[in-house]
Amino acid sequence: EFREVMQDESSGPLTRLCSFQKLLAIAMEGENTKTQTSESDPVWFADACRLLSRPGFTVEQAADDLNMSYETFRRWFKDHAGIPPHRYHRQQLVNLAAKLLDTTDLKSAEIARNLGFYDEAYFSRVFKKVTGRSPREYRTRQESR
Repeated sequence: EFREVMQDESSGPLTRLCSFQKLLAIAMEGENTKTQTSESDPVWFADACRLLSRPGFTVEQAADDLNMSYETFRRWFKDHAGIPPHRYHRQQLVNLAAKLLDTTDLKSAEIARNLGFYDEAYFSRVFKKVTGRSPREYRTRQESR
């Protein structure tokens, strides 16, 4: 189900977030303390999703934290999620940005900086690519509801 939701381009940020949370609830409670990882073990994947949901965290850092080579991590993640870890990470940052746009009065530039985007224009392009709307359009539409 998680893979289908992530691959469905019409699913919105909240749908993806709920699917992610459901996967985490099923896969684990707490952090993975194992040193050995196998592709069939869902715990590494839940840990990977948790790590990739952090602003300022990189795919390379996630692989390192999970004691995996970058290439193995990238391949396993794509096999499980149906999308590469970089795309998943970007989607999670956009989901967080959408939440901040919904719940705070922070300016788009502040949100971008808080999430590790050092160029507001790039943040806006990424946000629009994932949601179909610019951060300003997203906030305006949410406020009118």
